[in-house]
Amino acid sequence: GLEALETYKKGSFDLVLMDVEMPVMNGLESTRRIREWERNNNLSPCPLIIISAHAFGEQRNQCYEAGC
Repeated sequence: GLEALETYKKGSFDLVLMDVEMPVMNGLESTRRIREWERNNNLSPCPLIIISAHAFGEQRNQCYEAGC
């Protein structure tokens, strides 16, 4: 997740695919930080699709709340 965040800050992307379960920083936290970075830099939000084996109920809502 941390690597995804740092890579995103250095490039320009049309779409980001993010896994929920990642080492160092999970996909939800990485997504929140990407959205914060976009806001702080006056950038339009990039479409971000998060992938999870647990896409039901509470985790689904957490994904939406994070900005996916």
